[in-house]
Amino acid sequence: MAQKTWTDLPPELLYHILDCVDIQTIFSIRLIFKNFRQFIDNYNKIILNYDSAFSNNYDVIRRVLQPKNVSSLTIADNLYTVKDPNRSIDKIFNNIRQFTQLRSLILDNIDDNNMNFLLQNLDSKVLVTLSIRANEWKNINIWSVISSTIRKWPIRKLVLENFQFTSVNIEWPINEHLQYLYIGTCELRQYLQILNHLTHLKILIIEDWILDSMDKTSSLSCDFNRNTVLQSLTVKDFSLSMEELELFLSPTPSLTHLKLISQRKKLDSFLDGFYLKQLLQRRLPLLKKFEFFFYYVASSPNINNIPSLKSLIKPFRERFWLEEKHCSVYIDFIFRSQTLRIYTKPVKLSEEYNITNNSDVDEYPYFHNFYNWHNLIYQDDPYRWTDTGSEPRIRHNRIYRRELWRHLMTGNACIISAKDNISYIANQSVIQVVHPNFEEVRKNIHFHQRFIFNL
Repeated sequence: MAQKTWTDLPPELLYHILDCVDIQTIFSIRLIFKNFRQFIDNYNKIILNYDSAFSNNYDVIRRVLQPKNVSSLTIADNLYTVKDPNRSIDKIFNNIRQFTQLRSLILDNIDDNNMNFLLQNLDSKVLVTLSIRANEWKNINIWSVISSTIRKWPIRKLVLENFQFTSVNIEWPINEHLQYLYIGTCELRQYLQILNHLTHLKILIIEDWILDSMDKTSSLSCDFNRNTVLQSLTVKDFSLSMEELELFLSPTPSLTHLKLISQRKKLDSFLDGFYLKQLLQRRLPLLKKFEFFFYYVASSPNINNIPSLKSLIKPFRERFWLEEKHCSVYIDFIFRSQTLRIYTKPVKLSEEYNITNNSDVDEYPYFHNFYNWHNLIYQDDPYRWTDTGSEPRIRHNRIYRRELWRHLMTGNACIISAKDNISYIANQSVIQVVHPNFEEVRKNIHFHQRFIFNL
């Protein structure tokens, strides 16, 4: 039987293989296997990523690249690259008009002049995704650059990261096809305009939600022509009261997903599961998924006013949260920063209190990821945790590692913290006392050393 080669594979399978490799690999195959040249030259799903810090690499690719075959283009201008006038964005991509089948365009840190050149000269009729990451020094007139060109494309997904819309007069709608919108700082009047005019919008993500200079009552009493079809709303930062938030949610009864992140200035109803439950029942009857991360930094005079964690977690153990919304809520208090946190999923703290969105981060301040979560409970004095048989996998907060190491090496029981300062687990159907066996942990210290010895 004759031996089969790559050329004998079905074209659909070969195209699928090319979908899974980068552009350097694609053109390396083209260079080595001459029989593939015509096949690759007809491949029209090329993903091209250009970074000004590595512009020399692009010189090699552009010799054989056919712009009409590029479906996704990313252009990033590195802040720390020495600028060469002969290698500016407008000169490197002087053939931008030839990218006629471009479906996705991502511009990262591009100044107004180069952005204007790219958007004005791009001639793609199938562009559906436009993502722009702004720079406050480079993008002074950013909105005027975008708004003058964006209407000519059937954009469905628009990402405007780091955009400050607080002093910009935006005329919505931009595009009647828009279904996904990500914006930076947004004032109330712009939020209401978005809901009123973007009739097909399904997903809205706002980096920072702020109160504008307009009268709150007049803003919130804006007449809506219709109920929106918005399905998902994410707000990464806001300082609204519970009453203000409820009014903002009133025109969005169609929401099935809501995600809120906020630093609270005081101990308010956002930290109370009872009020959150009432809000969802009144305004969002179709909600299926609710994610939140609320945190409060206590000042020294107010540290004693924080209620016990047991009283805070109690409302979240009701049937509404556990069975109807399938929502597991975690509460903890971090001594170093005196921060009370109530959340469904942790987010990364980039600085002491600043939050950046990172869905991959999974960080708890105390014990994390026991094999048997349902065995976890607090034991009364002397505030020790022990184990009933399942080996704990331990990852500790940095402030506890040094003390924990000392206790483990001396064989003493490790005192973690007082009763009301241990993280409680909301979804507890079985309550048992847990007895960690620290002698066993000490014998297997090599397993935990990578978590507790990195001081």
